[in-house]
Amino acid sequence: MIDLSGLNPQQREAVTHGEGPLLVLAGAGSGKTRVITYRIAWLIGEKGVHPSQILAVTFTNKAANEMLSRVEHLVPHIGARPWIGTFHSTSLRMLRRYADRLGFTKSFAIYDTADQLTLIRRVMRELEMSDDAFPPRAILNRISNAKNDLVGPSEYEKENIDFFGARVAEVYRLYQRRLKEFDAMDFDDLIGNYVLLLQHNDAWLGDEDQTIYSFTGASSSYLTGFSSRFPGAKIVRIVEQVGGAVGLVGLVDIFAAEGLTRAQVDRVLDAQVAEQPTLRDRLTSEMTNVLMRGLGMPGRQSPEDVRRVRRSMQASGGEGTWRGGEKPPGMS
Repeated sequence: MIDLSGLNPQQREAVTHGEGPLLVLAGAGSGKTRVITYRIAWLIGEKGVHPSQILAVTFTNKAANEMLSRVEHLVPHIGARPWIGTFHSTSLRMLRRYADRLGFTKSFAIYDTADQLTLIRRVMRELEMSDDAFPPRAILNRISNAKNDLVGPSEYEKENIDFFGARVAEVYRLYQRRLKEFDAMDFDDLIGNYVLLLQHNDAWLGDEDQTIYSFTGASSSYLTGFSSRFPGAKIVRIVEQVGGAVGLVGLVDIFAAEGLTRAQVDRVLDAQVAEQPTLRDRLTSEMTNVLMRGLGMPGRQSPEDVRRVRRSMQASGGEGTWRGGEKPPGMS
């Protein structure tokens, strides 16, 4: 039996979710890693899911190792391990098994930056392009950004009709062709090619501000567009930080991710107070006004808007929280 007594109501709701897609909106310090690890442990220990059927991805090897260690502590002697790793390591692991389905061998080479630049220069020579007019590193950066956005050569060509963009598109197309011929992928291909292998994802948990990790191809649209991609998906909001404080940053994430109006914001806060009456002294109208003014509600906000408000709150409030008896961050 998995002990869930250490989780708050929203965390337990996410951990014990049944069938169907699930999106958890959780801000900084709200226990995202705890939710993921308990969810994995609950699926294995309570629902009988085989560990090999579970995939969890995160941003760093440290976080992945911590998650695996926690799962093994919660469910001792599980035998097989669940798939827990970074985006790139997980992608590589899958591609080593199934790269043949994409026309590569399972022992394909992985090009580092030096290899990439060498191939870019070779392709440019084939296209009779000058290094002075078209710096190879600038072209590689353009191609890398396109891959992080999962934009292939054909789509890139359609979206970039200026002179420089059109030449980059030529290099991009031939560069990918040569990679395939040499049975190689570059670092950015790992995630893009892994995506080609995936047919379905049924659960996501994310902090919108972590989409600043552009090297993973992360985009806030992956969170804000989740409901449209998965109609009927269950959405759980976690706004209380570990230790009981209401996280202003967590509230900002949720409001911005969903583009809430003032009336909807009030309903979210009212629901939190109804479930946890002790929060009432911290969820005041003054605090709501600070959030609304900071975000310029109503209207959907950009990731930069969210980061701006985060920085302001953290600078004025230390931990990004506001407790009863104190002035809300941003108020004189």
